[in-house]
Amino acid sequence: MDIYGRNRLAMEKDSKTILALALATLTPTIVWIVFVPLILLITVLLNPIYLGIANVNLLTQIVRFLWAGGVIYFWWGFFFAIFVLILSSVHMLFLGIPAFLLANRLKIIRWYTVLPASFFIGGAPYILFMWGTSLDLWIGVPMTMGLFGFSAGMAFWLLWRYWVMPEKDMTKDVSIVSHTL
Repeated sequence: MDIYGRNRLAMEKDSKTILALALATLTPTIVWIVFVPLILLITVLLNPIYLGIANVNLLTQIVRFLWAGGVIYFWWGFFFAIFVLILSSVHMLFLGIPAFLLANRLKIIRWYTVLPASFFIGGAPYILFMWGTSLDLWIGVPMTMGLFGFSAGMAFWLLWRYWVMPEKDMTKDVSIVSHTL
C-alpha cells in the first residue's frame, strides 16, 4: 500500500473516531428522552393520586392523565434533554476525550476498560457537587449519572469495535482471565 492509501485510511479512522465520540455524546440524551419520562409516566399510572381526586368521572381522569403525560414528556423529556446534551458534551470534551487519547495511546480500548471508565466519567464529577448533602443524594445522583456515562461508553465501544476498528480479530479472546493456565 502506498503512502496515500495509508494516509487515507488514517484519516478515515480519525473521522470515524470523531463521529463515534459525537454519537456517544448523544446517547445519554436519547436515554433521557426515552426512559426518564416513561418512568415518570409509569409512576403517575401506578399512583393515581398524582392525577387529582379519585372519585371524578373516567373522562376527567383520562384528560388529566393525557395532560400529565404531555407535560412530563415535554418538560422532562425534551426540555431537560438540552441540559443533558450540554452536560454530556462537557463530560466528553473534558473527561472522555482525554481518557480516550490515553487509552488509545496505551492500546487498552476494550469493553472491560471502556465501560467502568465511562461510568466513572459520568458519575464522579457529581460526587463533588453533592458534597455536604444527604447520603442518598450523595450516592444516588453520581450513580444515576454514572449510568448515563455507562450508556455513552457502551455506544462508543460498540461503534469503536464494530465500525471504527472492525479489522481486529473477532476470534481473539477478550477475557481478562487467561485460558492458558
